Amino acid sequence: MDSVTQKPDAGLEFLTWLEVNKKRVAIGGAVVLVAFGLLLTLNWYKKHHELEASKALTAVRVSLTGAEPVTDETIAQLRKVIADYSGTEAATRAELVLAGALYIQGKYAEAQTAFEAFSRNHPESPWHSQAFYGVAVCLDALGKTNEAIAKYEDFVRRFQTDANVDQARLQLASLLEVVGKQAEAFKEYDKILKAQAYSPAYGEAQERHRRLLAANPFLAVSNAPVAPPKPASVTNAVSNVVAAVRTNLPATTNRPAAPAATNSRPAVPATNSPAPK
Repeated sequence: MDSVTQKPDAGLEFLTWLEVNKKRVAIGGAVVLVAFGLLLTLNWYKKHHELEASKALTAVRVSLTGAEPVTDETIAQLRKVIADYSGTEAATRAELVLAGALYIQGKYAEAQTAFEAFSRNHPESPWHSQAFYGVAVCLDALGKTNEAIAKYEDFVRRFQTDANVDQARLQLASLLEVVGKQAEAFKEYDKILKAQAYSPAYGEAQERHRRLLAANPFLAVSNAPVAPPKPASVTNAVSNVVAAVRTNLPATTNRPAAPAATNSRPAVPATNSPAPK
């Protein structure tokens, strides 16, 4: 009689294995459930923590125009948001707001340090260019003309599409005039006038361009006709950083008023607009 080889029942085998290993399975299942629950809890906590951090930053009153002085209490509140909500996006924004607030307070050296720290610690931040520009403006305000020139030059080279590039060129050209480099200053004014899009720096650049050419006819070059400037309010980039960062919206239009072609340094003028990355 032929022997018949019967295949084991897969379902029966699994039940047998489950019976033997049920304790291990129960423990494994519990571990998975705990891990999943922990993941959900952490995700909820992160979102909640971020929301609380954002609320805390928004609650800090910061003058956006420079018309009102920034108090030491405001500076302390910003530092507290940074410390209490470290690692959140709101805390990162608060770092840049703090740098801008220090600038508005007239503490240019501290503001420079804060802008440099932000630029160094957050190279991937959408606000990186704002911090980089802030360093240049602080050097300008501190009267460190050669260092400011180098920083403005670096900024316009690295961030050619940034909203502040024309204002940076205007301030760069102003300092170049101060150190007697009229030809280089003239070229920077010319770049603003030949840009495809109008910017708030246009009107002042056109006036300085005309004045330099009148005083130095040798600077004349064959330029394409330049359209007349359109009226626009010139606002301060640092104030713009403060407002936009607090609302987590990129700054795109507001820029700092450029200093006259003297030894004066950029100040925070009154504006009609609010700021910041």
